[in-house]
Amino acid sequence: MLSLAEFRLKAKGLPDYLPWAALIDNGIVLTKAGGLMAAWEYAGPDLDSATQDELITMAARVNGALALGEGWVLHADAVRAMAPGYAPAGAFRDRTTRMIDDIRRQHFESDGYGFKSRYVLAVTWFPPMDRQDKTARFFTEGGAESTCAAQLERFRRGLREIEDRLVGGGENPAPDGHRGCARRGW
Repeated sequence: MLSLAEFRLKAKGLPDYLPWAALIDNGIVLTKAGGLMAAWEYAGPDLDSATQDELITMAARVNGALALGEGWVLHADAVRAMAPGYAPAGAFRDRTTRMIDDIRRQHFESDGYGFKSRYVLAVTWFPPMDRQDKTARFFTEGGAESTCAAQLERFRRGLREIEDRLVGGGENPAPDGHRGCARRGW
């Protein structure tokens, strides 16, 4: 575990409760416990309209992609926020689609509030215990560069494997350097 004594003030605040120590690479965070963490925002298919066979296939794909082995931790979060109002009238020119849209608008507005969900998957990897202290020391005080660089590369390789399994080898890079999951869904 990293020594935070030099950074700690007498009054405890939010940073004392957060697990992050430093941003060490594009989209990769070193945690106070010595782990490496990255996250994706993703959107999946509409599961309510999927067939039973499609659900089984998707479940098998996700289960296979997330069989990571020892030292890996996954965190999945759903963040719900109030959605903006319904789209303004007049987007449809023909009578039939305009009527359908009017019915949907009435239904949306009768419910009161609408919500939009965002989904985030975070993955944390804890290096083997004998190397964990070396990793933390390197990123905070300097030291065993080759070991830490190898661990960082192993983590990057693990992230690429997860993305390839979930997305199917997607070629559409996301802006933060991680490929596809945020843009293409599962």
